[in-house]
Amino acid sequence: YGEKTLRVLAQYSKMISVLLKSYTEKYDLLNDAKVLGAISSLEQLARKGTGGKEIAEQLIKFTSQLVEADDSTVVLFDEKNEKWKVVAQKRSAKNIAVGQVIDYAKSIVGEVIRSQNERLIDNIADEKNAVRFFSGENLTSDGSFLCIPILSHKKCFGAIAFEKEGTSGFTNADAAVLQPLVSFVGTLFDVSSLKQFINECVSVDSATSVLTEHFFHTALENELDRAHHYNGNPALALIGIDDEKILQERFGESGIHSVRRIVAQQIQSCVRTFDSVGQLEQFFIALLIDTNVDEIQLWGEKMRTAIASTVLNDNGKQFSVTVSIGISAPTKLADSQTMISNVRAAMNKAVESGGNTIKIF
Repeated sequence: YGEKTLRVLAQYSKMISVLLKSYTEKYDLLNDAKVLGAISSLEQLARKGTGGKEIAEQLIKFTSQLVEADDSTVVLFDEKNEKWKVVAQKRSAKNIAVGQVIDYAKSIVGEVIRSQNERLIDNIADEKNAVRFFSGENLTSDGSFLCIPILSHKKCFGAIAFEKEGTSGFTNADAAVLQPLVSFVGTLFDVSSLKQFINECVSVDSATSVLTEHFFHTALENELDRAHHYNGNPALALIGIDDEKILQERFGESGIHSVRRIVAQQIQSCVRTFDSVGQLEQFFIALLIDTNVDEIQLWGEKMRTAIASTVLNDNGKQFSVTVSIGISAPTKLADSQTMISNVRAAMNKAVESGGNTIKIF
């Protein structure tokens, strides 16, 4: 080739390099935009008090937009059973399901959680005696495996694993793309743990001035213990605001907080000084001491009517709300779990009846 031809080829090479660099930068920017969008959505879910399982499901949804994988699995710690378990999946795998306990000591996922380091395997079949999640797995074909720990400040909350048929399905670049989103979820879990700790130390909810869930359970256990010794008759009432999601869409976060504060005030005005009012998830719950079925039904009807007749105001717009009430009838022998289960069942019947009503279990 002549000198002129070489110069032309050099120019073409430079042009191709520029095009490739531009494409790569645009691809990276697209991924960055997807990660930022996912982080924003997860942050909004966390503010609403969304649980770990739901966050894990959303993590799988968003990571599937960043990296192609046949299957994605999130493992978190089950504090109640003190086991590491599968809590969410992209699809139902043949030999593992949600709720499966992993082998923490022998599995690759367990190793990732213990070491707090990601693991990339080009072909899982080449790993001697490989255990992805638990002993007894049936690995019959080649496959790629990528597992990333869910970390925050050196504290590991679990891991997310990606699988793909065929070898060399994932690269270090894939792990680098996924890392910021997975790390953010670790931060969300860390913040959630801190909030839970704070809630266990704070007795009264600052927004509604009722007992927090933790302290209400303590009050319930103490009252049941007293009732067993002195033949008391405690009862529970679960109060839920009807169409709360619609109200939130209409009036926003600040509006629904104002509604909940006013409803809490109405409930507290209807109880005696020795009764207790607290929170149970999105509901209000009242512990009524030494009462009977007739008294608690009259109490519930009085409160339901008072709330329905209260005129609320949001930026000049007047409106009212109604509540559904489920009641666990007074009993001497039931434990707290049974009473809460009964009051939930009564609440479900009240909601199924169309709301703005009282049902007794």
